[in-house]
Amino acid sequence: MLFERVLFSIDFSQESKLLLNCTDEFRSYGMKEAILAHVVDIRSAGGNASELAAFNKEKLDRIKEELKAKKIEAKIAIKIGFPAEELNNIAQKEKASMVLVGSHGGGFIKSLFLGSTVFDLLRITGTPLLIERFKQEEGKLQQYCRLKFPKVLIATDFSKCSAELLKVVGENREIFKQLYLLHVIERAPSKEEFEKLKEDAHAVLQEIKSGMGGGIEIFTYIKVGDAGKKIIETAQMEGITLIMLSKKGSGGIREMLLGSTAQDVASRSTKNAVLIIPC
Repeated sequence: MLFERVLFSIDFSQESKLLLNCTDEFRSYGMKEAILAHVVDIRSAGGNASELAAFNKEKLDRIKEELKAKKIEAKIAIKIGFPAEELNNIAQKEKASMVLVGSHGGGFIKSLFLGSTVFDLLRITGTPLLIERFKQEEGKLQQYCRLKFPKVLIATDFSKCSAELLKVVGENREIFKQLYLLHVIERAPSKEEFEKLKEDAHAVLQEIKSGMGGGIEIFTYIKVGDAGKKIIETAQMEGITLIMLSKKGSGGIREMLLGSTAQDVASRSTKNAVLIIPC
C-alpha cells in the first residue's frame, strides 16, 4: 500500500516542518508508520558532522514524541553523507512505501541547475516520491493544497511504466475521488497519422476507464504538443490537487539522457504536488 510506511525527509527547513501537516491525512489513508529521516550533508558539515547529527537527533526525538501524542507510530533514521543518496538508501533499507519531500515552488526551477536534493532524489529513487509544493501567503509559507487526492491527474503514454500508475490506483482506490486521464500526442508525420493516433488513444483511454470499475469519477483528455507543458496546463485548468507520473515513459535511454517528462513536470510545475512512481 502506498501509505503504509511513509518516509518524511526532514532537514529542519520551514518546508520540511510543514510536511508533518500531512500525517493526519496520510493516517486516514492507512499510514502505519512515519519514518523521520534526516541526512547531515557531509559537504557542508565537514568535521562537525557527528556533533550536528547528535544535535539533530534530539530534535527528531521531540518530533517523534509529538507524533506519538497523536497516536502516530514513528521511527528515526539519521545519516551522514550526500542527502539524496542517503535518503534513497534509508527508503530501501526501511522498505518505505513512499518518500515525501518538500520543494518551494519559486526556487525549484533555479535549483535544478544547482543539483538540489529533490532533483537528485528524483533521478535515483526506486521508491514512489511525493513532492510537496509551498507558497508564500500573507508573509507565511503554506502548502498549496492540504488534501492531495480529491482530484488526481494521471499522465499516461500507454507504456508499461505508465501502467504502474493505474496499478497504484487499483491498490489504493478508496482514497481517489476523481481521476483525470491525460494522453499527449507530441508529434505525427502526417495529418492522417495524427488522426489515427488520436483515434487509437481515445480507444485505449476508454478501455482504461471501463477497466477501473465504479467508485471513482473518471475524465479523459487527449492533448497535442509538448507533454510536460500540456500536463501542467491541464492541471491548472482543472484545479488538480496532485499530478501522478511514471518515472520513465517510452523514451528509454534517450529519455534518461535528455530529461524525462516526469523530471520536466516536477521541475516546472510550481503549484501542484507531484507523485512519481518508479518503473
